[in-house]
Amino acid sequence: MMSEAAADRRPDRARAKGAEYEALGYLLNRGYLAIRAGVSSPLVHLVALKPARGALLIRVVAARRAIYGASHVAALWKEDIGRLRSLPVPADCEVHLWVSTDRKGWHRYRVLPGGIAEAEV
Repeated sequence: MMSEAAADRRPDRARAKGAEYEALGYLLNRGYLAIRAGVSSPLVHLVALKPARGALLIRVVAARRAIYGASHVAALWKEDIGRLRSLPVPADCEVHLWVSTDRKGWHRYRVLPGGIAEAEV
């Protein structure tokens, strides 16, 4: 039997794909050159570039329930965050986890070696 937390973040491809396209539009509207990964289950869904900012590698996930901050996100997506931390990235590149929720919209986090922190984009 699946725990309530696991059921809350269970992959819903249609919802997640919609969130990816919404995030892509958000980035394009803010002047980023952004592309969506074209494979079925990538670790990174979006790659965004902006000369003044550098590169962003973004994993997009969707949740049906409210999210209660970075510690809640870190607990729910512990495995994803661990995999994102292991990516070999250049110094001018940030790795992000963006969570789309039904209730409060977007929660954006930068993945750091020791945890995650809210991100400004």
